[in-house]
Amino acid sequence: MATFEDAEAARKAHQDRLAALGAHAIEIQMLDDLSGYELIVHFAEPPPTGVPSSLVTITAGKTAMVPMRTVIRPA
Repeated sequence: MATFEDAEAARKAHQDRLAALGAHAIEIQMLDDLSGYELIVHFAEPPPTGVPSSLVTITAGKTAMVPMRTVIRPA
């Protein structure tokens, strides 16, 4: 599963693209089963279709897939 560093790298690498889709906040949270980290992406309105359920990032030559959840909540 994704480490905190993987999740932070994914957040930084994809924040502009997610903002363009309407995201107003991105947080990193430990998974419920404590096996790794995920991104929680907040939208004020329902996002357009095609928002991914995970993001890929490369850190120190290692490719990681970071799970992503969307939350719809006014800013």
